[in-house]
Amino acid sequence: MSTKKITLPTYFIDLHLHLDGAITLDIAKVLAKLQNQTLPSSSDAELSKLLSIPPDCEDLNEYLRRFDLPISLLQTKESISEAFYLVQEKLIAQNVIYAELRFAPQSFMQRGLSQRKVIEAALDGLSRSHLSSNIILCCMRGLEREKANLETVQLAKEYLTTHDGITALDLAGAEGLFATSDYRELFSLHLLLLLSKQQYLPTIAVYKWEHEQ
Repeated sequence: MSTKKITLPTYFIDLHLHLDGAITLDIAKVLAKLQNQTLPSSSDAELSKLLSIPPDCEDLNEYLRRFDLPISLLQTKESISEAFYLVQEKLIAQNVIYAELRFAPQSFMQRGLSQRKVIEAALDGLSRSHLSSNIILCCMRGLEREKANLETVQLAKEYLTTHDGITALDLAGAEGLFATSDYRELFSLHLLLLLSKQQYLPTIAVYKWEHEQ
């Protein structure tokens, strides 16, 4: 048996943190109280189940259902800003020194916010913490998403910066149902818009979790 000692790092970076996937039980309670929203259960155990991936999770679609509760809590400017701040503070406590937080602005519009207002709230929350962080905006896979995705691309270009803000564009959702190739035209437009800005190198982050048929 090997006796080689494994040295763990002291500090960490997190390059793929979805805001709505980082809402812990205590953060969920803060966000609910902030907007006078009733949580679906008074039991911590039941709420934890709604926020956690089950051990027998079968596929990405089941995994994504765990985002329903967090998304419902991220529908006001105040809750979005607070969520960004609290998530960053938790990362600091875990010795994270740099993070990239991603989210889909179109998912936080159920109470009437525009994508622009959502992004501005996110940037406000980002600025409240001293953690070195950036934001990646997500377009969403799915039916009838074209208009919202196009707006996300256009806003990504408008807010693009090199640090402490919007630095890239992602594509999120159930790739097993909606192939990445279906969004080739959207991301080609993203590249053209960024190149037309002529300030920063274009950045696209698209991750594959399932095999596409």
